[in-house]
Amino acid sequence: MKIESLFHKKLLKSSLITILFLSKLSLWAAIPTVDALFRNSNNADLTGNLVKAKLIIREAKESETAGSAMSNETTASGSASVTSNASSLATTPYYFEFIFSVAEGRMEVLQLEFSRPSMESRSLKKVTYLPNLLKRIKEDDQIVSSSFYSLLMSLALNDSSGMMATISKILPGQQNNRQLLNEKKVELLKKYQSYLSAIKNDPSKEADLPNPMRPENPEEMETVKSILKENMYLTESSVKTVKSDDQFFWQISAEGLSALFYQDTHRLRAFSASLNSKSVIIDCGEYTLFDTIHEMPKIILITKVDENRKVEISINSLSNSTDKNKKFYDRYKEYKELEDKLLNPKGHRPIQEDIDRSLLENLIY
Repeated sequence: MKIESLFHKKLLKSSLITILFLSKLSLWAAIPTVDALFRNSNNADLTGNLVKAKLIIREAKESETAGSAMSNETTASGSASVTSNASSLATTPYYFEFIFSVAEGRMEVLQLEFSRPSMESRSLKKVTYLPNLLKRIKEDDQIVSSSFYSLLMSLALNDSSGMMATISKILPGQQNNRQLLNEKKVELLKKYQSYLSAIKNDPSKEADLPNPMRPENPEEMETVKSILKENMYLTESSVKTVKSDDQFFWQISAEGLSALFYQDTHRLRAFSASLNSKSVIIDCGEYTLFDTIHEMPKIILITKVDENRKVEISINSLSNSTDKNKKFYDRYKEYKELEDKLLNPKGHRPIQEDIDRSLLENLIY
């Protein structure tokens, strides 16, 4: 009898694992949600609480962008493919490092600007501390800067919350994955999990407790089968499949918003959005592994449509590490002290330095 009971428990546990696994498979095979696409699911999970990304940012001249920086090839979104070579651009490069603190509750960011490509401490020019990146994105009414920071969250941190916040400004009521969960399926799985826990704690209850997955009533059994066939998330009408140049893409298409993802990897290919009479187009180039497991596009091109300006971002490095010995704000104070020492060695800060300190804002606002 004990052997039989043990067998049943193992069988039930195996059944639950199988159901959850099949649910994930059905979700992947089905049309993905907007939230899921911006989670950068092809990237490996983060392994530490600190993420560092070094970027080279420059403004691209229109003549160069039309020639060497952009090919004539177009995708299903109408965006040109990114084939830029950073060395071909004559505009002055600027060097930035973004340090993200990945913690529960909020995401802190240090934004460091350097005067030299080596980005060593002695070339530090400016330190900007963002105590809550998601809050900043939500409060930002500028589509270019909001998209820029949201893109960094998506690509470097596998976090879609910034993009979802930006999209919600364009499409009020846009739902995230939690809001799109199939409540009937979730409730059924919860009941089954409670059932398994109950018979695990008291095997004698197995004969008396009703199995939510195997109701005796034939009509109820058909309902259970129907629910199990459903996707874990409700389908969004704004996501569809498109084909271009023998490639399939997932496309998000709505008024004021468009995004294109490779169908097999969910990598972002292109993004465009309009807000408050301003428009932005973002094109992502070929994806590259930077630390053997984490990837980002090597080149990202941001077009400020209304100003006819293009900003090219080259990803120089991407790393993920763990450091819980130092508070992030203390890290900021150390950089700030170094900045003041370098820029104010004799008690006077040059006016030109103050002008240069707004460089990133000039590029992405």
